[in-house]
Amino acid sequence: MPAFAVPSPGERLLHASADRTVLVRGFASGPASSTDGAANGAVVVKVYVTGALVDAEREFAMATLAAGPGVVGCRSVGVDAATNRPAITMERLAGDDLRHLVARRGALSAAAAC
Repeated sequence: MPAFAVPSPGERLLHASADRTVLVRGFASGPASSTDGAANGAVVVKVYVTGALVDAEREFAMATLAAGPGVVGCRSVGVDAATNRPAITMERLAGDDLRHLVARRGALSAAAAC
């Protein structure tokens, strides 16, 4: 198995490390943008390349406790059918990611960052 989950057609890689891969699934084909899928039901899937289902369940429980404004909602936890690895499925929110926001506006003030 590679060091990270390899994106399939209809997926876009957001982050990869030796332990976790984060993908957007279900966005429309075409040019990628920072808002892919926010309006059409796309989700973000965090695949546990290493670790066990209990690790994903623990993170899901902590995310549920942290629920509120400014916190992405977790939809489900289980074994990802595409990779057969533990995974958390989260909502995909509309808007810029931090990289695009900083590129457009420059460094953020403390007030804007909070």
